Amino acid sequence: MAVVSVTLKHSGLNASVETSGLTASARVTAGRIYCVVFDSLDVGNALAAQYAAGVPANGDAWDGSYTWLRLRNKRAQLTRNNPYVYDVVCEYAGESSPLAVPATKGWSSVVNEEPVEDDANGDAVVNVLGDPIVGFKRPFIDKVYHFTRNEATSVNCGPNAYENTTNSDGVTLDGHSVAIGTGLMRPIRGTRIVDASYYYWSVVYEIAIRADGWKQRELNQGNYYWTGKYDADGNKQLMPCVAGDGVTPRTRPLSATGHLLDDGDPHHWLEFDRHLPVAWAGLGLT
Repeated sequence: MAVVSVTLKHSGLNASVETSGLTASARVTAGRIYCVVFDSLDVGNALAAQYAAGVPANGDAWDGSYTWLRLRNKRAQLTRNNPYVYDVVCEYAGESSPLAVPATKGWSSVVNEEPVEDDANGDAVVNVLGDPIVGFKRPFIDKVYHFTRNEATSVNCGPNAYENTTNSDGVTLDGHSVAIGTGLMRPIRGTRIVDASYYYWSVVYEIAIRADGWKQRELNQGNYYWTGKYDADGNKQLMPCVAGDGVTPRTRPLSATGHLLDDGDPHHWLEFDRHLPVAWAGLGLT
């Protein structure tokens, strides 16, 4: 006695709501039939069919999305026209709620332009005199994580504490580790789903991820520079930045200490926080 093949013959899902309300569960029943073919006739075929490889075991879930729907009972019955073939009827049952439906996850990309000091070839963005060209931008591609789930209340009814924030703690999204300050919560969307006597919200979270964070970069430059000396009151002694004629005012790039840069010195960039850091752990995003 050996099993020749096991194939899924029929799959059907039926649901009935026993009680109303958002948090009330719905009693769900489902059935599947597996066709098991043997190569010989044997009195033990009916039992062997139920435990054949490819036929689910009691307690197995319907699939990855309906993990709460479990196999409760199965039976094997001989087909009418072929004594070598058995139908194994699998009966599933479980209770669910819209809030118990697993979240959906996905990834996409978005292009953002940011000011830079080097072009795509790594060459400094300067004019013929070596002065930096302010405002030159290059496109960067940021990955965006999408997380959608059903929730009891809307996040859009009032000011949201998470939108336009960066993560103040490290988080893991779909197996990807997002370091502190590298995730940006984009606008959160919610759609109300009305079903009979209750309703719930389908909420979409979008998180853009950038490895070097989301600070605003600005070239360190000014109309005055520090001479490196202090006046009698202990204040830094500042001098106006002028053009080569020694008279005409001119904005010049500065070092990290406020001194004038010499020709060929790398430009110094300042970074400013544009987004408030907030702990996202309470959202339960994964």
